Order: sequence, then structure tokens, then C-alpha cells
Amino acid sequence: MVSKFRKFMSEEQIPSDIKSFIDTNELVFFFKKNKEHFGATEENRLMFAQIKHPDKDLGKGWKNEATFSAVNLNKVLRGEPAQHIFSKNDIKEIDVIDVEKIVSSLKGKAKVVPMNILPSSLVPIKEKD
Repeated sequence: MVSKFRKFMSEEQIPSDIKSFIDTNELVFFFKKNKEHFGATEENRLMFAQIKHPDKDLGKGWKNEATFSAVNLNKVLRGEPAQHIFSKNDIKEIDVIDVEKIVSSLKGKAKVVPMNILPSSLVPIKEKD
């Protein structure tokens, strides 16, 4: 009976832990690529937008070298390294989604994560200045 209760409490805590991680890391842009869920900061959201719809004044070479980074939220829940770099080659495979869809989807994926991984693995991942 205790293990069922602990499992229930762990599952109920997951959305809160995910939202806390998102808030702590100031993630505002969410997308899915190859069944993985990602979150990015405003700066990286703007870079994504520039790559997707480039300013004609920037020239063609800029788009070929431009990148943006995002955190793989699926990997965060598994306690794995989670920072990824994307370029123009990835744009067509990126499906922008709402934060609530991310939380809902990740809640289902996190059920298989051992309790000792959450919430300790949900530590802030800050980019270097």
C-alpha cells in the first residue's frame, strides 16, 4: 500500500517539477522534434524565428551558420545531458507546441523514471555568458 501511495505522490509531483524547471530556466519556447520535447529561452526563440524567416538584409551566409540551443526535456527527466544545438537543417522537423502539451506529455513519460531521480535532476541549466 505504501508503494502505491509513493507512486501516486511521485506522479502528482511530476507536473510541478517540470513547471518549476521551466520557470527556473526561463524557458518560453517549446517544440517537438523526433518524439523528443524541447524548451528554449526567449533569446533562442528569436534566433529560431530569424532562421525560419530570415531578414533579407542579413545575407545568405548568416543563415547557414546560425544556430540556437534548447534543452531536451525528455532527457532532463532521465537525468541525462540535455542541451542541444539546432541549425537551419532542423527547422523543417520542428513542431512548435504549447507548454501545457509539453507538461502533459512529459508527465506520461516520467512515470517510468525512478523516484530518486526527481526532483534532484531538475536543476537549472543556465547557458554560459
